[in-house]
Amino acid sequence: MATNIKIDFSDTYTLMRLIRDIPPETHFFRDRYFPTGEGDLFKEKKIPVAFQDGDMKMAPFVSRRLGPIEVERDGFEVFEYEPAFISVKRTINPDDLDVPMFGEQFFKTEDEARRAIKLRAKDMIELNRMISRREEWMAVQVALNNACTVQEYVDSKTKGRKRYLEFFRKNDKEHIFTVSKPWTDPDADIDNDGAEMCQMVADHNNNPTDMVVGPDVWRVMRNNKNIMKTLDKTLSFNDSTIRERILAPGVMSPGKLMFGGYILDLFVVSTKFTNDEGKLESYFPTDGVMVSFPKCGHTMYGSVLQQPFGSIEYQKIAAARIPKFVNNNGEDQNSWILKSAPLVAPHTYCPYAFAPHVLGD
Repeated sequence: MATNIKIDFSDTYTLMRLIRDIPPETHFFRDRYFPTGEGDLFKEKKIPVAFQDGDMKMAPFVSRRLGPIEVERDGFEVFEYEPAFISVKRTINPDDLDVPMFGEQFFKTEDEARRAIKLRAKDMIELNRMISRREEWMAVQVALNNACTVQEYVDSKTKGRKRYLEFFRKNDKEHIFTVSKPWTDPDADIDNDGAEMCQMVADHNNNPTDMVVGPDVWRVMRNNKNIMKTLDKTLSFNDSTIRERILAPGVMSPGKLMFGGYILDLFVVSTKFTNDEGKLESYFPTDGVMVSFPKCGHTMYGSVLQQPFGSIEYQKIAAARIPKFVNNNGEDQNSWILKSAPLVAPHTYCPYAFAPHVLGD
């Protein structure tokens, strides 16, 4: 005999379990370069971030008679950052339940109660995806600028406080590389430019393995004879073929390229989002180039303090997504609120090199 299992949609932890069961939406920069790992959830309002340059010191020569020399440990710097705060809401009104959902007009089998359940699930999935897109935007901003600007809003249209999350010491251009000549120039030395970008990453004791380019850059590279010769030389790493593989919507990999001895996986990224003006915008510049390596950083999350539904006590919750149910019985409304406090940061100092406008101004 079938048993109807009731789910308490007003309970915070029940909602958190439901959100974890939502199939994740893949985002290239966040998932490849700034994934969330063990120890990336914090119950404090501010998150400590430690930077340490890679250790590249050599051991000294010493006299056998004098014995060993004391070697100091490399220090590291710790900064506290207040993570960004995201809180988005969807409200269900009685009028929303009178309108058939997409596809329902062909069957007309749903009553208002079942329609409300499906609408809640749809809203939660969409809110979760909106937050994921913002996290992807933050990941790209950190890689391009070694910083991220957090523009807060007091309502859907009014801007509030603006904060700057900066991960450089003094020089905000330390990770920026300027190409010798625009890559559209027949005399451009793309191979040397790529090698120098690799060296910038290696100088901080990191091992560059990835090159990310915009679609306009790849079109120029695809028509460059020297780049094609490089692809020919790395056929043994590309399964003896030059294949443009679609890895995800908006993400393509032609294979591997060699720059100054570094063998890099090449990725062409053309993913987009809808900006605050309602227009489509590329996450990654179409004329930009980045060199880095997987897991060069991480996405951390701070805690959120809130009152659960039906309680006057406060709860502090540390999670990537923190839901809340709000009921307005007088207006026959109920709302889903989904919150998050993400902070995207590098693991080490300057683990990426970025070259803007490589095709010229």
